[in-house]
Amino acid sequence: MRLTLMLILIISSNPSLAFNSYKLHPLPNEQINENAQVNYLYQNTSKGPFRVRIEGLVGHVENYAILKINCAADGGVQVRHNLVSNNNARLNNQQAFPPFNQVFSPKQTDALNNQKSFQLTHASINIGNLSIPASTISLAGFSETYQRVETLCSEQKIASKR
Repeated sequence: MRLTLMLILIISSNPSLAFNSYKLHPLPNEQINENAQVNYLYQNTSKGPFRVRIEGLVGHVENYAILKINCAADGGVQVRHNLVSNNNARLNNQQAFPPFNQVFSPKQTDALNNQKSFQLTHASINIGNLSIPASTISLAGFSETYQRVETLCSEQKIASKR
Protein backbone atom coordinates (compact mmCIF):
# COMPACT_ATOMS: atom_id res chain seq x y z
CA MET A 1 0.00 0.00 0.00
CA ARG A 2 2.71 2.47 0.96
CA LEU A 3 4.75 1.57 -2.13
CA THR A 4 1.69 2.06 -4.35
CA LEU A 5 1.06 5.51 -2.92
CA MET A 6 4.69 6.49 -3.40
CA LEU A 7 4.59 5.31 -7.02
CA ILE A 8 1.39 7.27 -7.67
CA LEU A 9 2.96 10.42 -6.23
CA ILE A 10 6.15 9.99 -8.25
CA ILE A 11 4.29 9.28 -11.47
CA SER A 12 1.70 12.03 -11.04
CA SER A 13 4.40 14.61 -10.37
CA ASN A 14 6.45 13.59 -13.41
CA PRO A 15 4.52 13.39 -16.70
CA SER A 16 7.40 11.62 -18.43
CA LEU A 17 6.72 8.65 -16.13
CA ALA A 18 3.00 8.64 -16.93
CA PHE A 19 2.97 5.12 -18.32
CA ASN A 20 -0.68 4.57 -17.48
CA SER A 21 -2.02 7.82 -18.81
CA TYR A 22 -4.37 6.54 -21.55
CA LYS A 23 -2.97 9.11 -23.97
CA LEU A 24 -5.07 9.47 -27.09
CA HIS A 25 -3.56 8.38 -30.39
CA PRO A 26 -3.53 11.15 -33.02
CA LEU A 27 -4.24 8.58 -35.76
CA PRO A 28 -6.33 5.81 -34.16
CA ASN A 29 -6.87 2.53 -35.96
CA GLU A 30 -10.62 3.02 -35.59
CA GLN A 31 -12.36 6.26 -34.61
CA ILE A 32 -15.72 5.35 -33.07
CA ASN A 33 -16.68 9.01 -32.54
CA GLU A 34 -15.05 12.19 -31.20
CA ASN A 35 -15.11 10.68 -27.69
CA ALA A 36 -14.01 7.10 -28.40
CA GLN A 37 -11.30 5.30 -30.35
CA VAL A 38 -9.89 1.79 -30.74
CA ASN A 39 -6.17 1.12 -31.20
CA TYR A 40 -4.10 -1.99 -31.77
CA LEU A 41 -0.88 -3.23 -33.29
CA TYR A 42 -0.35 -6.08 -35.72
CA GLN A 43 2.02 -8.86 -34.77
CA ASN A 44 3.33 -11.19 -37.45
CA THR A 45 3.54 -14.83 -36.45
CA SER A 46 4.03 -18.10 -38.28
CA LYS A 47 0.24 -18.35 -38.33
CA GLY A 48 -0.09 -14.93 -39.94
CA PRO A 49 -0.66 -11.43 -38.57
CA PHE A 50 -3.09 -10.79 -35.77
CA ARG A 51 -4.02 -7.81 -33.62
CA VAL A 52 -2.33 -7.29 -30.24
CA ARG A 53 -2.39 -4.57 -27.58
CA ILE A 54 -6.04 -3.90 -28.31
CA GLU A 55 -7.46 -0.96 -26.38
CA GLY A 56 -10.52 1.23 -26.53
CA LEU A 57 -10.21 4.73 -25.10
CA VAL A 58 -13.38 6.54 -24.00
CA GLY A 59 -14.18 9.73 -22.11
CA HIS A 60 -11.73 12.12 -23.74
CA VAL A 61 -10.46 15.12 -21.78
CA GLU A 62 -7.86 17.14 -23.66
CA ASN A 63 -5.32 14.52 -24.94
CA TYR A 64 -6.27 11.76 -22.49
CA ALA A 65 -9.05 9.26 -22.02
CA ILE A 66 -10.51 8.48 -18.62
CA LEU A 67 -11.55 4.90 -19.44
CA LYS A 68 -9.61 2.11 -21.13
CA ILE A 69 -11.24 -1.06 -22.45
CA ASN A 70 -8.90 -3.92 -23.28
CA CYS A 71 -8.56 -7.70 -23.46
CA ALA A 72 -8.42 -9.65 -20.23
CA ALA A 73 -6.10 -12.63 -19.82
CA ASP A 74 -9.03 -15.04 -20.32
CA GLY A 75 -9.93 -13.47 -23.67
CA GLY A 76 -12.77 -11.43 -22.24
CA VAL A 77 -12.91 -7.66 -21.86
CA GLN A 78 -12.02 -5.45 -18.92
CA VAL A 79 -12.55 -1.76 -18.17
CA ARG A 80 -10.25 0.44 -16.07
CA HIS A 81 -10.06 4.13 -15.22
CA ASN A 82 -7.04 6.32 -14.59
CA LEU A 83 -8.34 8.67 -11.92
CA VAL A 84 -5.99 8.72 -8.95
CA SER A 85 -8.90 9.73 -6.72
CA ASN A 86 -11.92 7.70 -7.78
CA ASN A 87 -14.17 8.58 -4.86
CA ASN A 88 -15.50 11.71 -6.57
CA ALA A 89 -16.63 9.94 -9.76
CA ARG A 90 -20.39 9.43 -9.73
CA LEU A 91 -22.64 7.45 -12.03
CA ASN A 92 -26.35 7.97 -11.31
CA ASN A 93 -25.34 9.99 -8.23
CA GLN A 94 -23.63 6.95 -6.71
CA GLN A 95 -19.95 6.17 -6.37
CA ALA A 96 -19.51 3.74 -9.20
CA PHE A 97 -15.79 3.59 -9.87
CA PRO A 98 -13.55 0.92 -8.39
CA PRO A 99 -10.29 1.88 -6.67
CA PHE A 100 -7.50 3.05 -8.94
CA ASN A 101 -5.95 0.30 -11.09
CA GLN A 102 -8.80 -2.11 -10.35
CA VAL A 103 -11.07 -3.57 -13.02
CA PHE A 104 -14.72 -2.48 -13.19
CA SER A 105 -17.12 -5.23 -12.13
CA PRO A 106 -19.69 -6.53 -14.64
CA LYS A 107 -22.39 -4.51 -12.80
CA GLN A 108 -20.30 -1.33 -12.99
CA THR A 109 -19.57 -1.98 -16.68
CA ASP A 110 -23.31 -2.41 -17.37
CA ALA A 111 -23.93 0.92 -15.64
CA LEU A 112 -21.36 2.58 -17.94
CA ASN A 113 -23.03 0.95 -20.97
CA ASN A 114 -26.40 2.36 -19.99
CA GLN A 115 -25.42 5.96 -19.24
CA LYS A 116 -24.51 8.96 -21.37
CA SER A 117 -22.05 10.47 -18.87
CA PHE A 118 -20.59 10.40 -15.38
CA GLN A 119 -19.84 13.26 -13.03
CA LEU A 120 -16.75 14.36 -11.17
CA THR A 121 -18.01 16.07 -8.00
CA HIS A 122 -14.71 17.88 -7.48
CA ALA A 123 -11.45 18.29 -9.38
CA SER A 124 -9.46 15.13 -9.95
CA ILE A 125 -6.04 14.24 -11.28
CA ASN A 126 -5.29 11.39 -13.62
CA ILE A 127 -1.97 9.60 -14.00
CA GLY A 128 -1.14 11.80 -16.99
CA ASN A 129 -0.79 14.60 -14.43
CA LEU A 130 -3.82 16.36 -15.90
CA SER A 131 -6.04 18.23 -13.45
CA ILE A 132 -9.63 17.61 -14.49
CA PRO A 133 -12.12 20.15 -13.14
CA ALA A 134 -15.38 19.02 -11.57
CA SER A 135 -17.46 18.33 -14.64
CA THR A 136 -19.54 15.87 -16.61
CA ILE A 137 -17.52 13.40 -18.66
CA SER A 138 -19.22 12.02 -21.76
CA LEU A 139 -19.62 8.28 -22.24
CA ALA A 140 -20.61 8.73 -25.89
CA GLY A 141 -19.32 5.74 -27.82
CA PHE A 142 -18.69 3.58 -24.76
CA SER A 143 -21.10 0.79 -25.81
CA GLU A 144 -19.84 0.73 -29.40
CA THR A 145 -16.21 0.74 -28.27
CA TYR A 146 -16.86 -2.02 -25.74
CA GLN A 147 -18.55 -4.18 -28.39
CA ARG A 148 -15.74 -3.56 -30.90
CA VAL A 149 -13.02 -4.40 -28.38
CA GLU A 150 -14.99 -7.49 -27.35
CA THR A 151 -15.08 -8.63 -31.00
CA LEU A 152 -11.36 -7.98 -31.48
CA CYS A 153 -10.46 -9.81 -28.25
CA SER A 154 -12.56 -12.78 -29.34
CA GLU A 155 -10.81 -12.82 -32.74
CA GLN A 156 -7.44 -12.58 -30.99
CA LYS A 157 -8.30 -15.52 -28.72
CA ILE A 158 -9.38 -17.66 -31.69
CA ALA A 159 -6.29 -16.70 -33.71
CA SER A 160 -3.96 -17.54 -30.82
CA LYS A 161 -5.39 -21.08 -30.61
CA ARG A 162 -4.76 -21.90 -34.28
